[in-house]
Amino acid sequence: MRNSEKITYILLLIVLSAFASFYKIPSGDHWTHIAQGLYIIDSGTIPDVDVHSFTYAGTPWMNWEWLHNLMQASFWRLSEDFGVIFFRFLQIAALLILFFLYLVRRTERPLLSFFSSIALLLLTLPRLNDRPHVFAYVCMAAIFLIMAFPQQMKWRSFAGLIAVLVVWRNAHPSWPLGIALMGVLFLDAYREEGPSLLPLPPRKILLAMAGMFFWFFY
Repeated sequence: MRNSEKITYILLLIVLSAFASFYKIPSGDHWTHIAQGLYIIDSGTIPDVDVHSFTYAGTPWMNWEWLHNLMQASFWRLSEDFGVIFFRFLQIAALLILFFLYLVRRTERPLLSFFSSIALLLLTLPRLNDRPHVFAYVCMAAIFLIMAFPQQMKWRSFAGLIAVLVVWRNAHPSWPLGIALMGVLFLDAYREEGPSLLPLPPRKILLAMAGMFFWFFY
């Protein structure tokens, strides 16, 4: 596939993402996430107690989404309402582009990949609001892209997977799904390709993934 053709489809997805970003916000709790992010920016610390609630102020509390809160609040501080919409646009565009690139790598059929990306947008649009779970979709799409062909993965690809998990871990508590997804993709590829697929025996890879899970969790 020509690079110009791929770039054309990516630009079209960016335009569609921009249109999809301007809609009425269906949920109001994004203000809580922005408030948490502003607190992190102003205080320079990640709170470990409830700092906004009236009845539970000071109660121990873990913010599993602090990184997304920080990013969203930064865009809010830059341009308030437009900043929030622009951050929404960036996430939707990243999701569609990563998904498109994954499909192109797997199928080598750009037109089908483009319309499949549009279908993804239509199916997920009711869930594409200003809450941190949208960023989890982006991380999941990144894992799919990195592992599109496990037999071609290099050590830097594994480093990329760890980086995605680190970001996901601090942006939304659904990050264990990323480890589960990696395990499923590795095992499926190993079933088809055999031991020559991976630079390490599958047992060691699974043990490493289990170790990552407990390290992230605790």
